Amino acid sequence: MRSNKIALLATSLSLVSLLSISTAGCASTSGGSIGASAGVSDNVPSSGSAVSITADDITRANVLTAFDAVDRLHRRWFHEISGGSSGDPAIYINGVKADAGKDALRQIPAQDVARIDYLKASDAIARFGATASGGAILVTRK
Repeated sequence: MRSNKIALLATSLSLVSLLSISTAGCASTSGGSIGASAGVSDNVPSSGSAVSITADDITRANVLTAFDAVDRLHRRWFHEISGGSSGDPAIYINGVKADAGKDALRQIPAQDVARIDYLKASDAIARFGATASGGAILVTRK
């Protein structure tokens, strides 16, 4: 009887371990949010198409503006043509679309940036509509 209880306990522990391993990368366990501590409240798709530049990355790059940070660290964000995308990426600063496009990034001092995220065209269109057919650069200010 005791060996049955031990075997049952071992099986239960194995199942718990398997469940925790299989859900470790799920969006449902992490919330699917990028940078919640940095003030980003909107969920960014967890499809792997989001890429980020952090405040620490910007400090190490020793740049003056948000534009310089993207230009130095992820220049292709300005020119990425993938999945049927066309045109320049849409720029969103704290969730508000910038009318000046990527030139708006030149007006943001690097030290004021908490993080910059990039969405490829398909995710940007799903989130913002056809106006983001060239992808989207999301800037979160401190």
